[in-house]
Amino acid sequence: MIASARPPRAVLPRDVAALCTLYGAALRGGAPALPESFIAAEQGNLRTHYLPATRSRVIGAPGTPEGFISVHGAEVAGLFVDPAYQGRGIGSRLLAWAATTAPELHVFVFTENRPARAFYAARAFAPAGEEIHVETGLPILRLEAASARILDRLSPAGALPPHPRGI
Repeated sequence: MIASARPPRAVLPRDVAALCTLYGAALRGGAPALPESFIAAEQGNLRTHYLPATRSRVIGAPGTPEGFISVHGAEVAGLFVDPAYQGRGIGSRLLAWAATTAPELHVFVFTENRPARAFYAARAFAPAGEEIHVETGLPILRLEAASARILDRLSPAGALPPHPRGI
């Protein structure tokens, strides 16, 4: 499969079911300790709460997203790429869009999610604290970066090699 060269676009109603499926798969893969009941609840929350409350963008054809990002204020509330499309720059393109929306960004990742931590570190994010995720009791890290530094890392001069896990 060839990843879309299209820029990030707004979420359409016909994207939502596929985004919920992608979100659930990403949670399972990134934090295997999460209980299935939590993942199912989060998929419902994505549909009813998270997407309506965030600025979200999708890459991919309507109804078949390759990846998506949701931003709430300066927080990257979620960035997920379908495993079939990882390693093709989709996550970086989505993050570059987010970096144009606020002077600084932060994101919370489960501490056990090493691929996500590496993805963000390669894009100028640095640890800024650790806490416990209230709903699951699992440790999470807060990562922060100035948007200008993110864009510098993603510019052609500072172009990154593909992430080993393809995020």
